[in-house]
Amino acid sequence: KCTPLHCASFSGKAELVALLLDRGCDVNMKEECSGGSPLQWASCHGHRDVAELLLDRGANIHDKDNEGSNALILASYDGHRELVRILLNRDANVYDSTIDGDTALTKASSQGYIEVVNDLERWPFTMWAVSLLELGLYHHLDCSSIIDLLQYIAEAYEE
Repeated sequence: KCTPLHCASFSGKAELVALLLDRGCDVNMKEECSGGSPLQWASCHGHRDVAELLLDRGANIHDKDNEGSNALILASYDGHRELVRILLNRDANVYDSTIDGDTALTKASSQGYIEVVNDLERWPFTMWAVSLLELGLYHHLDCSSIIDLLQYIAEAYEE
């Protein structure tokens, strides 16, 4: 059974999603057959605005369906690069895997989405670099290395 919230999320109807959430629909409700959440349904179809709305309203970014896929894995599999970046910025776990052992990286790679693969491969280092700077753990680096690190971070967010 497909719920109205799942259908609106699947179709990318942000206004309807907002209305349904305002009327009390559970943002994390699982669909009966696949066990997917509205966020997962929006993610597999690349509906960034709906995904962000659901996340803003409390959707669990780590929820998995019956196959073990989360929103990041589904968005990666279908090559939705901008949505992948949104999910990564919202703390999606790049290392999560399905029950078959597939990750967002292996799913994107299997479909030939090279830009998504590059983003997923660089993400852990990008976050490490940002943390290094935020925590002030850069004192052992020379100015040239700090500039290189800042340029890498800027490029990662720019693309």
